[in-house]
Amino acid sequence: MCRGGSCIINPSGHYLTKPVWDKETIIYAELDMNLSAACKMEHDAIGYYARPDVLELKVNEK
Repeated sequence: MCRGGSCIINPSGHYLTKPVWDKETIIYAELDMNLSAACKMEHDAIGYYARPDVLELKVNEK
């Protein structure tokens, strides 16, 4: 069903390398260590989104 595959994805969700299928290999990529901090500022899961006074989820099960 799912044959796996390996790749490197940056913090904003874009491929840095193409997925490698059906073979053993080592994947290399140049990383921008500043990109991680910038992406965290856009979507801080333990900051703004963890505040119940600001964000609330309601589910209507009808």
